[in-house]
Amino acid sequence: MYTFVGSWSRIVVDLNRSPRADGPRGVIPLVDYGGREIYRPGFVPDQEEKEWRLGTYYWPYHTKIEEVVSQGKVVGLMDCHTLNGIGPKKAPDFGRKRPDVVLGNNGGPKGEETPELGQVTCEPRLLLHMADILSSLGLSVKINDPYPGGYVAVYYGRRLRKRGGFGIQIELNQDLFTDPITGEIQQDKVMGMEELLREFLKKLSQVL
Repeated sequence: MYTFVGSWSRIVVDLNRSPRADGPRGVIPLVDYGGREIYRPGFVPDQEEKEWRLGTYYWPYHTKIEEVVSQGKVVGLMDCHTLNGIGPKKAPDFGRKRPDVVLGNNGGPKGEETPELGQVTCEPRLLLHMADILSSLGLSVKINDPYPGGYVAVYYGRRLRKRGGFGIQIELNQDLFTDPITGEIQQDKVMGMEELLREFLKKLSQVL
């Protein structure tokens, strides 16, 4: 198993965007998920700064993934994120309470291909099986809602699927491991989630 962790804020550079994505929510974002402007007037990154951030943070991360995916030995890719318990202002589900886990394969609510998004990154049957495993572990699950998958899952997942593999995006609700009042991470909850996820991977490996 290969693990790659982005150790910087996506406000600095968003690893889950195309390197060509521009605008307020591009690879170098100008607003956060609450809709707040990140930079004061006169401090917005210029092109030189953007290129420096891509070269320093973005490309080294994606180069590592590319090296592994290109080897042809990897069965699947899981792009893991966390999300707020309630959809923030700029999210497609603003104000809605979110499930424990969101699985994304760039498809519809049952993992099926849609005209709007095109090719899915994981067979619907396998994605639904993943959802069943998570549900059996006591977690509430939605598929492709509110997020069907970002750049990492789609770009690499489509390539993996062509050779019989898969790529998915996994979003874990922050309420599973944080204090409901302060939002601080609680280590006992983290340990509990780690155990659940290990069991999920164990059960999933039995069908891959």
